[in-house]
Order: sequence, then C-alpha cells, then structure tokens
Amino acid sequence: MGRPEVIERSALLDIARDVFKDRGMRATTAEVAQRAGISEGALFKRFKTKAELFRAAVEHVGEAPAWIASLPARVGRGPLAEELEELALEMLQFARTLMPCVLMAHANNGEGDLPVWHGTMPPPIRALKALAAYFEAEMKLGRLRDGDPEIYARTFVGPLMHFVVMDLLHRSQDFMPIATETFVRGHVRVILRGIESP
Repeated sequence: MGRPEVIERSALLDIARDVFKDRGMRATTAEVAQRAGISEGALFKRFKTKAELFRAAVEHVGEAPAWIASLPARVGRGPLAEELEELALEMLQFARTLMPCVLMAHANNGEGDLPVWHGTMPPPIRALKALAAYFEAEMKLGRLRDGDPEIYARTFVGPLMHFVVMDLLHRSQDFMPIATETFVRGHVRVILRGIESP
C-alpha cells in the first residue's frame, strides 16, 4: 500500500496553478510535486497526465469566486456607486489570478486537450448570469433604469477584463499608467451615467 496523500486537492491545485503561472507549460509534474511536498507518484495517482493536472488547476481557479457569492447580499445595500466599486475591485483581483491561466490554456490549445471547462455551463457564463441577476434585482428596486440585465453585466465586465489583459500584457512598458482604484472609480461613474435611475 502506497503512502497516503497528505495534501488537500484544493491546496494541490492552487500550488499547481502557481507553478504553471511561474513556468508555463515548461513546468513539470516533478516541480509541482516538490512544491506540494508529495511524491510525483502521489500526484500521478490523482492526475494521470500533466495536461489533466493543468486543466484541473485552471478549472479550480474559476470554480467559485467569492464575488459571485456576495452578489445577493449586495442588492439594495449602500450607495450603488460604492457597491459597484467594491465589486469591481473584487472582480479585478479574481481576474488577475484567473486570466494568466486562461491565456496559457488557450495559448497551448491542442496540447493535452486544452482549453478547459467542460460541462453544461462554464464558470465564466455562470458568473455573467449571476451578475445579470444582480443588475436585474437592482432594477426591480428602482435603483437602475429598466434595461437588459445581461447587457448591463457584459458592459460592466468587459472593461474590467480589458484592464486586466492590458496590465498583464503591457505592465512592463507602462504606456498608459493608471492606478486600479482610479480606473474602477471612473469606470463605475461612466456605467452609472447610463444605467442609474434618475
């Protein structure tokens, strides 16, 4: 009987994600196992290939962001601008963790059955639907103009994702430096001009 696995799956996937983020697809399963403090054999008992480990690590990042769980409690709470700024900051923090993994998955398409997210509703779609439901609930309270909540959600998310991608791709060149808080405040102000009830 082999030695028991001594690390929780979620902790192992966090470690694997960090190794892949640091080293890309050059990362080895031996590096992941070493950083996790387990044998490579124990790693292969859970994941048959490096591609399977990579896919699981990326899927794990997108599984249950805290900002989604917070949406129902945000409805009708506090000034709308403050709530949306706080939400946007949480979403940016999450996206900064997720986006490098997603970009890496798509860059390595075809290597080990990538990209990721199998099943009926991928996490990004679940997130968009949850955000649309939040905007719909705010509309029902009269805090937002009547409109299409999915368009509100996509309009809110799009610039945030663009901000993260530009930061990841061009951070070192600093062509258009802007503090995250400044961007979020301006973004929310622009969005609310179009959708907040008068």
